Amino acid sequence: MRLPIVKCDMIYNEPINFDMASINHRRQRRVDKDNKRINSKRYSYDYTVGGRVMKRIFDPAKLEHRWSGPYEIIQVHVNGNITIQVHPHLRERLHIR
Repeated sequence: MRLPIVKCDMIYNEPINFDMASINHRRQRRVDKDNKRINSKRYSYDYTVGGRVMKRIFDPAKLEHRWSGPYEIIQVHVNGNITIQVHPHLRERLHIR
């Protein structure tokens, strides 16, 4: 077990004790709680070769479409990427996670 960190106050000459283990434990519990809350809103989907996906257009003009496609999935990669066929001679790799 680690000893608490002891410092003195600037105004009053009294020692201040910090228990860093409990502070780190509280911080980690908060991070875990936030991760659980954020991940609860996500859904899992397994993409397959031959499936079709829509590609989101970021920052479109005011009246333009926000999605393009559908595009056929050519390859599903292990690291969370897919390769789509944009045109007959053009393939594009997208991150889907």
